[in-house]
Amino acid sequence: MNIYQQYLAPNAVEPINIDSRIADLVRRHIDDELNTTPNRYCFEAAEEHIFHLMKSDSYCRFLRSDVYRELFRGGKKKSKKQRSVINTSTCSAPGGGGAIQIAASVNFTGIE
Repeated sequence: MNIYQQYLAPNAVEPINIDSRIADLVRRHIDDELNTTPNRYCFEAAEEHIFHLMKSDSYCRFLRSDVYRELFRGGKKKSKKQRSVINTSTCSAPGGGGAIQIAASVNFTGIE
């Protein structure tokens, strides 16, 4: 099974959330009837759309989720932390948007 059949075809096994305009654009890029070989940019429109959805919707919902809050609280209990700053200006996370710090506990075997 290829990427198109798995994620983009009308009867895809694991369909991704793209509108019909983008699906048609990708389909035209890889359609055998055009007698062209698909190039490395044939999925670019779908990739950009999915990245935008993840940035503006999925990631923001994750930041508001109980799973994230529980992981974040658990990370504060550990003694050694590595902090990373992530810009969430497009998210409406608790405490406002802007930049947040994510703490990850580090031990000798890796990240807990």
